[in-house]
Amino acid sequence: MVFKTLELGVTDFITPRPITVKDSHGFLDSIQIMAEKGIGNLIVVKNRNLIDILTERQILGHVTNI
Repeated sequence: MVFKTLELGVTDFITPRPITVKDSHGFLDSIQIMAEKGIGNLIVVKNRNLIDILTERQILGHVTNI
């Protein structure tokens, strides 16, 4: 079973339609979207170009530094 998994391509694991937000989107609104959709990452775009990925780890880092 493990060996068959190793033979799969990366496209077998990616999210087919990832959720994106604009770079101007609010931090708390972004967290709410992640909670509602049950996702751990948001693609952040500016002018339809990827600029970053907001992750649960980044959010926890900010929240624990408050």
